[in-house]
Amino acid sequence: MLDASQAAGHVRTLEDNAAAQDAEVEYSNWLRERTYGDGGFLTLSGAAAVDGQKQFQRDLDTQQLAISSKLAGRPGAQNAFKLATESRKLSILQDAAVHVASERKAWIVNAASARAISFAEDAADAWQNPTKVQESIAAGLKQLDQQAALQGWGADLLKQKAATYRSAVMGSVLLNQAQADPVAAASYLFAHPDELTAQDSMEVWNRISTPLRAAAAQGATITADGSIKFSDAASALLDKMPDAIGRELRDGVAQELVRQRTALAEEAKVERAQHRDAVTLGIVTGKVASEETILRDPMLDDGDKATLIGKFRSEQGATAGARDFLGKLGVGTAPTLNPYDGADQALSEKSYGLLIQSVPAEQQASATAQFVAETGMVPKAVVASVRLGLNSNDKGKVAAALQQSAALADTAPNALAAMDHGKELLDAAATFSELVDGQGKSVEEAATFVVDQRNPAKKAEAQVLKDGWTKAAKSFAVSDVLAAFGDNWLPGGPVAGLNPGQEAALTADYLGAAERAFTGPAHGDANIAKTMALQEMHRAYGISSVSGQPVITKFPPENFYPAIDGSQSYIRDLAMKDARSIVPNATNVMLVATPETAQDVRAGQPPRYNLMYQLPSGVWDMVPSMFAVSGDELRQLSALSAEEHQILFEGHRAHDSAEHGNGLPANSVTAIPLLIWNRILSAPLKGDDVRAAALADVQRRRSQLLGAPAAPYPMSPDLQQRLADYQAKNGFGGAQ
Repeated sequence: MLDASQAAGHVRTLEDNAAAQDAEVEYSNWLRERTYGDGGFLTLSGAAAVDGQKQFQRDLDTQQLAISSKLAGRPGAQNAFKLATESRKLSILQDAAVHVASERKAWIVNAASARAISFAEDAADAWQNPTKVQESIAAGLKQLDQQAALQGWGADLLKQKAATYRSAVMGSVLLNQAQADPVAAASYLFAHPDELTAQDSMEVWNRISTPLRAAAAQGATITADGSIKFSDAASALLDKMPDAIGRELRDGVAQELVRQRTALAEEAKVERAQHRDAVTLGIVTGKVASEETILRDPMLDDGDKATLIGKFRSEQGATAGARDFLGKLGVGTAPTLNPYDGADQALSEKSYGLLIQSVPAEQQASATAQFVAETGMVPKAVVASVRLGLNSNDKGKVAAALQQSAALADTAPNALAAMDHGKELLDAAATFSELVDGQGKSVEEAATFVVDQRNPAKKAEAQVLKDGWTKAAKSFAVSDVLAAFGDNWLPGGPVAGLNPGQEAALTADYLGAAERAFTGPAHGDANIAKTMALQEMHRAYGISSVSGQPVITKFPPENFYPAIDGSQSYIRDLAMKDARSIVPNATNVMLVATPETAQDVRAGQPPRYNLMYQLPSGVWDMVPSMFAVSGDELRQLSALSAEEHQILFEGHRAHDSAEHGNGLPANSVTAIPLLIWNRILSAPLKGDDVRAAALADVQRRRSQLLGAPAAPYPMSPDLQQRLADYQAKNGFGGAQ
């Protein structure tokens, strides 16, 4: 059994051993991190490993002492810790020595290799100086000798690596030289075949062959017999080349010459086309002032000159016509332009172009507004400018464009309807009207609404809007259209159609327009959609009385055929005449628009319609051929009207003169046709019988043309007898 002192010593030994083991673990952990951790010594390479060896050894000693000092007062623990860690430290230092030796060798080898590469780059950069090239190659080969000594290469391996090095360097030199002089580079390549390995020679050749063909072609020409004459340098090169490669170069040069000729021809063609376009622009802008300028232009061929002279003459005519139109516009005698007629559209565009060129920039806006108001035409440039504003993200520009759209829609709606992109402005005007007039928004608020609705995030609502239309459609009815075209609650108001089919077509067009607006520019706002839809209906529909009562009709003929004496009843008369030529007992007619009608309207031509007629049974049927009022019929009706007015005017003048002779004021007889007629027949002067007969003859000829009984002028029995006597004696005719 141990005594107390022995027991205490034994406990002390156990405690020292435990403390020494804790210290050893701490040192081992530190040593592992310092050796193998991030930036640890054995992870260093090259110069870093060599230069860091001494510091690594000092760190091992320092850390060992630092941990040992924590065991002060425990000599036994310190001795145990030192014995345990010393062997570990020595082992790590041996590993470090081996690592340093290896990295020193790699460092030296890499340095030599890097220097060899540097000398190779020096040689490539000095391709214009052969002496410098050879000096750099020699310096690089010395670095290879150093590597051979360090790595133990044999003589054969060193010779092989030296040849590879020289070949690679000369390849780089030749490639640099080829950028400036492909012929010289190729000449050296074929004059010194042993300086490059087969692989390097092939790579160099592949990379310089294309620029070589172009360079050889620069000084080459194709002779009359089709052969190629090369420059002296290219000829000398061909002499050095193997036959197969020489033939390849000759063929390549021939192809290059053809390509160059083709490219030059194409370049000349493009240049000539650009010049022709410039001359065309000069004709339009007025910079080309005479045909002589075109005839003397050396870059134009005869075909171009003929075409451009024709263009010049046409433009001169158009310019003269536009100047004449502007002159008449200034004094209020300009003819009315048809926005659906291509010639009138061209005249409008040309006139506006001349006008705007002569107006200062600050006055162009007011001049444009006046031009649109006076002509009823909207220039394409104006539409483009407004569209740019409408599609801007600048709310100020959008607000201005909305106001412009509304003004143009009020001033020239038909012109916008006939133009490309005009509908965009009409829709914008309808949106503006609903937001500002209908909803009481300010102009700025309206612009904000329009910009917000273009947000890409809102496009996802398209399907939702389609679903919403199913519900919203219930609030749209044909009564909306009837209300828009007039009060149909009172007798004589317009109706939606004479039969269910006509009303159904009207309803379908309205609902289609409403759905497009609701799911499109109205963005689900039913009120805006209704305004837009009715706006669209007004562009295509109107009131027609061809059927004897006002009917809302697509492309009503009254919109396209002129009134004669303030009336368009002749359209119904001619339609009834056509129908009764097939079915004599037809009781009514109806003109129905077709795709041909829309085409005629867009083309500015008298529109054609399907002619429907009604039988006494109430059944409707269709005439096989389409109906239209011919130009000859319009001319005859206009001539009859003019003839009638002339007769009435002469009667008025005669009776006015007679009354003035009786002391009455001149022009006391009001120039109303019926009143004049009564004057002629009730108080005949000399010549009244002739005028009465002439008026009756006008009525007869009008009746024959329209196929409708003439509405006779009122006569008393004795006046009828007098007229009959005159007619029997003289026949029908104009005023004598």
